[in-house]
This record gives sequence, structure tokens and C-alpha cells, in this order.
Amino acid sequence: MEIQRYHSGFKDLWNTCNAQAVNGTFLFDRTFMEYHESQFTDHSLLFFRQHKLIALLPLHEAEEVVASHNGLSFGGFIMTPAVDTNRMLQLFENLKIYLTQHKFRSLIYKPQPYVYFMQPTQDDLFGLYQQNARITQRVIVSVLDITLPPLYFKLRQRCLRRAKTQNLRVKQSEDVASYMQLVADLYRKAGIKPPTHTTIEMQYLLQTFPENIKLLVAYSGQELVGGVLLFIHPQVVNLQYMATSELGKQKHALDLLIDTVITTYQNKKKYLSFGSSQDSREPYHTNFNLLRNKGSYGARGVVQDTYQIHF
Repeated sequence: MEIQRYHSGFKDLWNTCNAQAVNGTFLFDRTFMEYHESQFTDHSLLFFRQHKLIALLPLHEAEEVVASHNGLSFGGFIMTPAVDTNRMLQLFENLKIYLTQHKFRSLIYKPQPYVYFMQPTQDDLFGLYQQNARITQRVIVSVLDITLPPLYFKLRQRCLRRAKTQNLRVKQSEDVASYMQLVADLYRKAGIKPPTHTTIEMQYLLQTFPENIKLLVAYSGQELVGGVLLFIHPQVVNLQYMATSELGKQKHALDLLIDTVITTYQNKKKYLSFGSSQDSREPYHTNFNLLRNKGSYGARGVVQDTYQIHF
């Protein structure tokens, strides 16, 4: 097996492999990965067998540690159909040799939650176990199966009925600046760190990936009162950001927005992800009020783990 470090000359090959992989997604497209490349020292790898590309591994390095991937929602091996369980074990063995030769002492590995897979693909978890990897973090991601009939709690049902009487106008928008200001204001009032993406970054990503990133907003008259920013994967719609103004809260704009997302995608995708409710300030590092709110739409918990291997 041959391992090559990624460089710009591999961009088309990388993106083609990602598009054809059993677990590829637009987050692994090099154009997406490189929008904040100044924040990370890339050390992504391509794995060849008999001169044929069989797997990718998005990586970045920091001193003696490599991670897959702190700049993305998740990372891990991107696998072609040629990678079965045995081949995955070989990938890990060859990766270990490569990283040791390059003086790295540790690998941080955050695999995709299973709901993102178009077909069962957890061979890497078996490989991690065989490499004596340990779980260093486990968070709960709230996920709703939107192919099933809605199971809104009674409170959500009442809020949605009220929202539909408030003359709210829901539409797709490209006014990222106004929306991200709404998000920033909400985060500041809640005492949490600013959004991961800047307005300029988000504008660039929405323009570059119009089929994968969409902004849905709610207006009361001419006033922006709420919105949800969607990251759209092969079978998952992820609510990347959710925000409402005070007026939006009174009018239950978020209930109408989320219901609109569900009805729009229920015959196109399988899952709606509300993301994690992680909060280091709270017991168990979890905001249980937020977790309960997501659960009131019928969402259930899916774990997202982070592993570490020491060499």
C-alpha cells in the first residue's frame, strides 16, 4: 500500500474519490476544507493499492499530534467500495507506520455518526478497537427520522398551530449578513462563544455550495425574526445554526421553520440532525434544556465519539 500526502495537484482526484465514496460528503470536498486553511496545517493523506486510490483521510497536524478533523463536524477515513473490514485493518496498520515515521505520537479521530452513511460502514471503528484506541469524548447529537410520521410533543403542536396564525413568511434567502448578525446577537445574550463561521466565510460557502448549504428565514412583515442554516448531506439535513429574535420567539417562528424543513425534506432525506447540546458550563457538559427542546420535535440521541491512539 502506498500513502501520499495531499497537495493541490491531487485536488481533482481527491474530490472525485470523495464523490464516489460510500461515506463521502461535501464537508470533505477540498474547496470546503480549505476555506479556513490558514487555521490548520493540513496533512491529509491518500491511500493507494496497486496504484488505485481506495481511501482518503482528512488530517491536520499540530506539533506531534494529527487530528481528523478539528476543523470539520467529523472526519475519519473516506472509503471507496474497495475497502472492506480486512482492508480497513491494513489501512490502520499502514497509517500507524506512516505517522510513526513522520514523528507523530498521537492520532485524534472523530468518525461520522452512522446516520450519515448511505450504507453500513463502521469498519473504521473495528480498526480503532484493534489499535487500542480510547474514547476521549462522547457527545449526544439529536437526530430525527423524518421518514416517519411526526411525533411532536403536545407543546410543540400548540406552538406550531400558533405560529401558523402569526402571518409569518418563510422563504429561502441569501441575506447571510442579516442572519449571522441575528445568530451573533443570540449567542452574545446567551453568554456563549461567537459562531464558528464568520459572515464572510458563510457567504462564500453558501455561494460555493448552493446545493448543500441553504438559508431558510422567517419574516414578520419586513422584519427578520428567525432562520435556520442547513447543511445538506446525502441523507441528512443538518441544522447548522438556529436563531430567532425576541419577536420571533413570541410568534414561535422556529417551530414553523423546523416544520417547514421537515415537510420539505421528508421524501428526499432520511434524517434531520439538530446537532449536539454540548455545553462545558453545564453538568455532564450537556445543556439539558436545549436537549429537551430538540427532543420535543421527536429527535432521539445518537452518540458522536472522538478517539485517540498513542504511538
